[in-house]
Amino acid sequence: MILYVLRGAITIANENKSRAAENIAVAEASREIIQRYGEAGREFVKAYSGFDDETGRNLKRSLEGISDYKVNPNNEYTNLRSQSGFSAEVLDTARKNSDAIIRGDSSRAVRTDDLTRHTDSRFGEIGGTNDQLYDQAVIRDGRIAEASQFKFIGRNAKKALGKLAEKRFRKYLDADAKITVPSDYFDGIREEAGRKISELQTQKARALTGGDRAKAEDLDEKIRCYEKIRRNLRKSSLTNEEAMNARVNPLMTTAKEIAGVSHQAGIHGAKFGAGISGGVSAVRNICAVISGEKDFSDAAIDVVYDTGTGAVLGYVSNFGVSALTGVMKNSASGLMRSIAKTNLPAQIATGVLEAGKTLLRFASGEIDGVECLEELGEKGAGMTSAAMFAGYGQMLIPIPVVGAIAGSMIGYALSGALYGKLKESLNAAKLAHEEQLRVERECEEAVKEIRKFRAEMESLISEYLTSHITAFHSAFGVMNEALAVGDADGFISGANMITQKLGGNVQFRNMREFDSLMDSDEAFVL
Repeated sequence: MILYVLRGAITIANENKSRAAENIAVAEASREIIQRYGEAGREFVKAYSGFDDETGRNLKRSLEGISDYKVNPNNEYTNLRSQSGFSAEVLDTARKNSDAIIRGDSSRAVRTDDLTRHTDSRFGEIGGTNDQLYDQAVIRDGRIAEASQFKFIGRNAKKALGKLAEKRFRKYLDADAKITVPSDYFDGIREEAGRKISELQTQKARALTGGDRAKAEDLDEKIRCYEKIRRNLRKSSLTNEEAMNARVNPLMTTAKEIAGVSHQAGIHGAKFGAGISGGVSAVRNICAVISGEKDFSDAAIDVVYDTGTGAVLGYVSNFGVSALTGVMKNSASGLMRSIAKTNLPAQIATGVLEAGKTLLRFASGEIDGVECLEELGEKGAGMTSAAMFAGYGQMLIPIPVVGAIAGSMIGYALSGALYGKLKESLNAAKLAHEEQLRVERECEEAVKEIRKFRAEMESLISEYLTSHITAFHSAFGVMNEALAVGDADGFISGANMITQKLGGNVQFRNMREFDSLMDSDEAFVL
């Protein structure tokens, strides 16, 4: 039955329409993926800005705030090294929460600075600013399941172990607190602790043999210290280098983390895109082979091409939309957060993609200005209908993705057919016989004026669209160059070129003005 529905829809729609419907189907099928990975990306936006949209509160520390901490030029490395530990706490917390969201795990990590101080049956007094024992807690089912102290110290694993064994850190060992260290130090510290324990055990045996029980007891205390360090050691999700990068370049670090999450969403989108486009293309080409329109080899090539194209479009769409959704989800604007919870960003992206195809056809001379506007109108109606029917199709055919495909293609096909009929009615009205001769005479005179008007309109439309396309290409070039070098101000400048070309007013010209806008009471205009 499903094959019949798909085949019927494909027969009604032409190839361009079916592919547009496929894009809508991919967007609908990816709704849950985009929402989940967008929520995961939001954790890094929150870590950077320090604003939590769920609670409406500012966090005690943020990556951006830590990057503004003062540094003594005479003690720069030590200062940065110490401050990178704070950045590690913030970023590790964001990574834990992001991974938990992707896995569907309800547990959440929180820095103890942002946790209300209270008494826990397992960890005692915990939470509040500058907790004496713990830097991070993991809450599961409403209770603290884990808690640890972060120590990003020492120039190497051996020196780090030496510092952890100092008396000033003994309070963590006495409380049996877990100690989180950089991931690139973890194995080295454990190995060094093992060697130190072996050395001390040898010295203890000699002391006992020599009858020096006081020295043996002192060595035994040191052995227990190193054994406890080794047992309570925990591996952070960050290396020392990543922690330092988060301290000195928090914006680039945040962008990389969001890109990593969005890449995972893109992989899922590629799978959806390949599956949907490949499946629909297979049906379409099988029909063509059966009807004699194509031979088998050409059909097979087309299926492979459509599958690859669908995978690429699915990846790009899910990557971009999930990243955008993550930023919108932690916006200070309630409207932006509400929009992020819908599938509107994905539908807008799909609409822009389809409109872009039409504009490229116009730019290459494949269609003229009037045909360009007609096609944009047809696609606008078709995309809206396809999005609506995708939802209906999924409800009527509760098989993941399949219902959205069928609904999208039927909706797009029906809207396209209706649009075409309306154009026919407008362009070829049936006239009564007695009026036909008079209309023909009048038409002969009018045709000249119509052709003249059409030529003028095509010229104006072509000039307008060409001007905008040139401006858009220039703006996208600036934005691509800015992305390549991590220039946030350059990216904003490129985006503003598009805004100004469309007659809009820009609210900020660089990151400094953007931050000022976010901190002000002025409304953010999207």
